[in-house]
Amino acid sequence: TITGDGDGYSWGYGSYGKLGHGDETGSELPRRIATTERLQALALGSQHGIAVTSDGNLVTWGRVQHEKAEQQARYWSWAPVACGGPSKVTCISCGDGFSAVCTANGELWTWGGGVHGRLGHGDCVDRPGPTHVDAVVDVVVHVSCGLYHACCSTEDGGA
Repeated sequence: TITGDGDGYSWGYGSYGKLGHGDETGSELPRRIATTERLQALALGSQHGIAVTSDGNLVTWGRVQHEKAEQQARYWSWAPVACGGPSKVTCISCGDGFSAVCTANGELWTWGGGVHGRLGHGDCVDRPGPTHVDAVVDVVVHVSCGLYHACCSTEDGGA
């Protein structure tokens, strides 16, 4: 849930820091996500979460993969941290250990575990940071992640 002031709230099982509260504690009541950024969208996966800040950038938390300190590595964060990648993000989705976003100019970006080709790069390689999906040449307007798969819709109505 995001309030009118841009505060995000989450609740439930807190393992891996996936609720973004700064710890692994679960919560039966909504608690504020531990960031000073104003949020405009958020998505939760089974072990992580991502959000778009009011300036269109990405923050992520929990058990995720992203580039940190110019090293490509798995990274755990109990509270939201900037994860780099594209700006002006308009749509976000989390799967099981991977994420996908689309941007205002219609680009598709994915990262995380690449098992079963779910990142859309033509292989099963893990991508530790947001990576542009070159195979989609149409303008992407929405993306959705499942357990081991993802799909997107395009401006011309394709999927």
